[in-house]
Amino acid sequence: MAVSGIGTPSGLDQWFGTLKRPTEEVEGSNFQDALTGAIQEADRLYEVSAADTEALLAGEVDNLAQVMINGTKSEMALNLVVQVRNRIVDAYTEFMRMQV
Repeated sequence: MAVSGIGTPSGLDQWFGTLKRPTEEVEGSNFQDALTGAIQEADRLYEVSAADTEALLAGEVDNLAQVMINGTKSEMALNLVVQVRNRIVDAYTEFMRMQV
């Protein structure tokens, strides 16, 4: 039984935009493009959050909840990019330790 709201894929799309499924393959797509896209999206979310925060401080915002949601999205995107970077560095370090 499907429950409508944030638990459904369409509900998640409402909050995070259209999400690509891991099994979907896009022609010409590679890891570098995906990582670059994730970094650009994190940067965009940061800019939105910074603009919302400035508007809030100037007293131009009526919806505090949306400012907090945008700040949380920005924080989560940055954490994701940092964790991916950490995994890449760990994999590289492990690869360099391999004896040939």
